[in-house]
Amino acid sequence: RQKEAKTLLNLGSVSNYKGEYGQDRNYQKQALEIIHELGDKWVEAEALNQLGMYLMEAFIYGDAMFNLEHALELNREINFRNGEGCVLGNLGLLHIRMGAFDRGRVYHQQSLGILLEIDNLENLSIVYGNLALLEHHIGDNTLALDHAQRGVELAVETDNRRAQAYTLTSQGHALFGLERQEDAFNAYHQAASLWRELGKFSLLLEPLAGMVRVNMARSEFNQAISTVEE
Repeated sequence: RQKEAKTLLNLGSVSNYKGEYGQDRNYQKQALEIIHELGDKWVEAEALNQLGMYLMEAFIYGDAMFNLEHALELNREINFRNGEGCVLGNLGLLHIRMGAFDRGRVYHQQSLGILLEIDNLENLSIVYGNLALLEHHIGDNTLALDHAQRGVELAVETDNRRAQAYTLTSQGHALFGLERQEDAFNAYHQAASLWRELGKFSLLLEPLAGMVRVNMARSEFNQAISTVEE
């Protein structure tokens, strides 16, 4: 039964990576039912985290928070610091999406502390990208750029192309906020190219929208149409 649950979780992860969000939720719910019966708290925490992230991407924020908070509780109960740090970062991102920026910053600071403590550079890059997004939303684009650049550096250092694409998008937002339009366009373009290489076409939308925003700000209307047609 444990192998069956882990297989379902892996299938859920693959479906999520491919952008098949309805299918990944089905796999994860089936896995959770088995895991809960078995009492494997480590695996249950990971499944709840994955399900919470799916629900966040589906804009079902209340259910996402419920699952992420349960995952955090389980990780703390079994003293799994890496899981705790990652879930805290996800809760921080959820609060950013909900517009609760102060609370989002608290979660991210807690996540940073744990991930630095255990030297998890790969997930640190994502947290810095999230912090950059937060500071951009509240108007501190200088600090946002600092966070984004740190995130990009860590993503490159760990050869994590998904994290590179994510943090480059945050970098583009910060640069646009600082009116560095050419640099912003280049950051967005790099992010879009990486998402294409990774086959994550649903995630292309944000950097492509950023490129269009730069085009419009520079009165490059024909180029904006070409970007949209991509």
